[in-house]
Amino acid sequence: MNSSKVRLYRSRAAALLFFLLAGSHIPAYAQHRSRSYVEIFTGTDTNVLRDTTGRSADNTVQAFFHRAALFKRKRSRLRTQYTVSGGVTAYGRFSEENRTALHGTLLLVLPFSGNTEASVKTAAKVKYYFSGIHYETLDAAESVTFFPWAGLSVSAWAVQTRFFVQPDSYFSYTDLCCGADITYKLSRKCSFSLRPHISYRRFNRNAFMYMQSQWGEDVWTEDTQPQKDTGAGIEIRARFFYWALVDLSLSAVSNRSNSFGYSYTRPGVRITAARAVSPSITLTVRGEVRKKNYTESLLPLFQIRPSTEHDENTFVYMDLCKDFSGKQSLRMRMGIYKNESPFRQRYYEKTVITVGYSRRF
Repeated sequence: MNSSKVRLYRSRAAALLFFLLAGSHIPAYAQHRSRSYVEIFTGTDTNVLRDTTGRSADNTVQAFFHRAALFKRKRSRLRTQYTVSGGVTAYGRFSEENRTALHGTLLLVLPFSGNTEASVKTAAKVKYYFSGIHYETLDAAESVTFFPWAGLSVSAWAVQTRFFVQPDSYFSYTDLCCGADITYKLSRKCSFSLRPHISYRRFNRNAFMYMQSQWGEDVWTEDTQPQKDTGAGIEIRARFFYWALVDLSLSAVSNRSNSFGYSYTRPGVRITAARAVSPSITLTVRGEVRKKNYTESLLPLFQIRPSTEHDENTFVYMDLCKDFSGKQSLRMRMGIYKNESPFRQRYYEKTVITVGYSRRF
């Protein structure tokens, strides 16, 4: 393979990295970096979010639009970025899963000096199920980043989150998370990050206690205080680009709650790997495994599925993308998703096989 083709593959893979690592709201779809595009997918989805008795295949159709723009002032590190994504997901039989979603972010980066900058980011997401349930998430994030010397960056950050569920607000909460991010770039192809954090979450419901009566019956008593969770965690992340582009992270989280059943530890691993098989074909594999280990034994309890939009704790999928004429792409996705819920011994599982078309503008 000659050097010109190698440079071409690397430039396209670098463009793909922009979508892979910028955030989950900008999906990795094609190799070309585009600011606006639409997507249409169809395929089979064994979606059983509302069906806990088994798995049933269903036909699905999805349509999305995406817009991303970056504004950078010349001779300055001042920059602004916004993203907007939205679309509709429909199923042939499970009407409760038919939904629409809209997600937008706004990022402002302000340079203070040659080695310090601050950023402010706001994000809003609305997911509405046609059955009447809808979720709203509002985020506000602030960070200050220092660059002590070449290759090293140190950030202190805080994120405030408000999560609403309607019409049942039982799982709504307010969350505050603070932490640091220490990143060292060994070279343009390799970097390592350390990301510790602490968090505090207050639910819009009272905490509850559990005990068994002398007759062996389950007895629940509600506390007069709201449920409050405190957490701490750490993440180690490595990114490198040699034969393929790889983003790998290992994490561990501990959560302590004043409400029975919500204290747990959770290790996790996440990986994203992408490779340009040819100038027009990209293969991407992405996966995450997280396992909650609860402090209290939940086996004797009545199994309850909470209303939450964070359905997939564990997943793996593979995308094969083919570009045509620079502005069009075809994508085939095969994926497996799984979820563990509090007070629930079973798992939510589904398998997805879809074929999609993308048009960039």
